[in-house]
Amino acid sequence: MTAERAARRPGRLLTALLCAATAAGLYGCSGTGTPAPSPMPPTSAATAPDGRSPLTGLPARPAPALAVKIDNVAAARPHTGLGAADLVYVEQVEGGATRLLAVYSSRLPERAGPVRSARESDIALLRPFGRPLLAYSGAQSALHPLLRAAPLYPLTEDTAPQAFRRSPDRPAPHNLYLRPERALATVPDAPHVPDIGLRFGPAPD
Repeated sequence: MTAERAARRPGRLLTALLCAATAAGLYGCSGTGTPAPSPMPPTSAATAPDGRSPLTGLPARPAPALAVKIDNVAAARPHTGLGAADLVYVEQVEGGATRLLAVYSSRLPERAGPVRSARESDIALLRPFGRPLLAYSGAQSALHPLLRAAPLYPLTEDTAPQAFRRSPDRPAPHNLYLRPERALATVPDAPHVPDIGLRFGPAPD
């Protein structure tokens, strides 16, 4: 194993654990008798120091948070650019299907997608990120006022056409992709992602 791969393992482990915790919070739990997880002792926890991402604990330059709503049905796979995300949330939607909310900051892929519609749960999930950018394909009319009032920068194919691309390789609605660098260029004064409360330490035994 190379030193670079070894250095990335704590961040990847934390991402997996965060996704699992988020899924439990979104979907709820059933049954009794399961003990609550013990919090990490303060002596072994530390905030991400300067020069490191507050989302992964790994070396990174300060940058804004860019969230992308990504489709997760069979016709939308394989996903593009998902492996570069610092965090990935799984959200259950209608009919038992799921959508992904990928958050990028320390690394940007060339493309990310397929991009799909925003949901009200996105606003709550992104609240700790200060004022992030949110890229999505559209939303129900009742959600538009909430998105405009939320502390985020909404990006769609209509408001930032230069940041999106339709692929001829897939049928709509699974063919819309975001170009993250162009998306960030539309909001040059977007604030850097803050400390959202994640703590980093050695992987458990």
